[in-house]
Amino acid sequence: MRVLFATNDQRFLNVAQVPLRHQFPLCDIHQAYSVEEATNLLEVAEDCNEFDVMVVDEEILKQDWELRQIQMLRERWECIPIVVTTESWCEEFSNKFFGAGIDDYVTKTAVPQVLGHSVWSAIQRRRGRLAIEADTRSRQGMLEDIKSRLKEESKDGSR
Repeated sequence: MRVLFATNDQRFLNVAQVPLRHQFPLCDIHQAYSVEEATNLLEVAEDCNEFDVMVVDEEILKQDWELRQIQMLRERWECIPIVVTTESWCEEFSNKFFGAGIDDYVTKTAVPQVLGHSVWSAIQRRRGRLAIEADTRSRQGMLEDIKSRLKEESKDGSR
């Protein structure tokens, strides 16, 4: 599993890596010190599957831009789950960040216990949603094809 950690807090990253490496021994963790640096790493990645998940420390989000930054990440890299870490969580954060497109959150005090589970769950949910969306698009395409054929057949039959 490849994780892109967007944080400038090295001490926190050191703590957060332990449960991830314990739960996923082959975990490959890359650090970006800002959302801009994370964006650059994602842009040079060969494809959307270069990273399995992005963990964003809320502290690096610029306060006045935090929602826009999350929305931009979600719009450009739809296939990568986003997990936000924060000092504390409240309903206001929940509505705000989930509305912007995050997949999950973890409070920093709970990181050792739940980060691995949260990351894995976010990956599975995002992959499931993308598979359902792809299936829906495929079915819609087939339906449009059938409609088109029926229309052509009805034109041919009315002649």
